[in-house]
Amino acid sequence: MNQKTWIFSALVVISVLFVVPHTVSIDAQESILLFENPIISTPSNDYEISSDFEIRILRDGDLVRISGTTVSGNPYYVYQQMINDVPTLSGKIFINNSPVEVFHKGVTLTQVTDEPDEVKEQVEQKNLKVLVDTPFNTQHGQYFRFTVTVYDADVNPNPEFFSKTDGLLKEIPINATFTDKNGDVLTTFEGVTDNLGKYEGTYYWEYSDVVGNYELAIDVNNGNYVENFDTNYLGYIPPSDSV
Repeated sequence: MNQKTWIFSALVVISVLFVVPHTVSIDAQESILLFENPIISTPSNDYEISSDFEIRILRDGDLVRISGTTVSGNPYYVYQQMINDVPTLSGKIFINNSPVEVFHKGVTLTQVTDEPDEVKEQVEQKNLKVLVDTPFNTQHGQYFRFTVTVYDADVNPNPEFFSKTDGLLKEIPINATFTDKNGDVLTTFEGVTDNLGKYEGTYYWEYSDVVGNYELAIDVNNGNYVENFDTNYLGYIPPSDSV
């Protein structure tokens, strides 16, 4: 193992100690494949993952979700689950704000052709109607705040015109990426809809943030609904009575 791999492995061990709760066991899967060879790939490129990641243990270790950014700054998420007693990987990386399927070096493509069973079931069974509310302009000293509301379209296909409460869906995964006019990722958002079918993301503008147009790429239910929205950051605006 070369020095670079040793350094990355050390960072992984340190990060895992802080991210994974000590009361949670991942013995069911023995190890996380992504950390054995920290490269995720698309058909055309390879991406080395950075030490910026988060691990979530689900179903008592039967399902593991790793999300973070690559060394090149691309957000990604990867699931590892056991299928026929074999650990398998699947996931997506965001390239130019668009989700692209990934696979892991050393793992055959046949192992990662499917999303985890729970995620796949949600995508296949839910016909979604998604309403997104984003501000057109914000300025320094304010929060950029957006809201995603998710409905079962079979129950309520037109909530914007009729009922706002029928068919609301909770625990639907929401992922979003916020990028500036230069295409640099400012921040990412991740969570699930609450009991009212809503997810709210907020970002407080820093004085150093670039003034201009920003793009918010929203992914609902792991690719079931993907759309981009524009917003304008005005920067610092002095009070009208200032000299």
